Amino acid sequence: MASSPTPSGTRSAPSGAGSTSARIPRHTKWPENRRWRQSEWQTPPVLRTDNGPQFIAEVFETACAAYGLEHERIPVATPNKNALIESWHAPWERECLTQEFATYGEAAAITRWIAFYNQDRLHGSLEFWSPATMRQRVAGGQATWMPVKV
Repeated sequence: MASSPTPSGTRSAPSGAGSTSARIPRHTKWPENRRWRQSEWQTPPVLRTDNGPQFIAEVFETACAAYGLEHERIPVATPNKNALIESWHAPWERECLTQEFATYGEAAAITRWIAFYNQDRLHGSLEFWSPATMRQRVAGGQATWMPVKV
């Protein structure tokens, strides 16, 4: 499932369900991270989205199939059906997007915040452990982790 570099600064997603390949920014770590985490999957992950044009595009569906993801769309005008991502947006907007960035370099704060959120921030859903600590606890048999089914 290797991706091929292209001159435009993007790479093609591995072809899977169709002949169309998705365009993924070169810096995206998703293919490598997916392979690393795939051994943890008991069932393929479900990617739940709204019905925005980027999520109903054929290229998006093709990429989901190529990466082994199940794509599920919520009904129109029901953000409560996607509460997990909505709960992510609230602190993101409050803690990160309230800043005004004068340069692209300053905007890198967004990337740092996302890394902090995904690795070090304490999460109530993880018994107030950080994701990195919870992964270590699960691997060491000190805790169990159950995917949230919504």
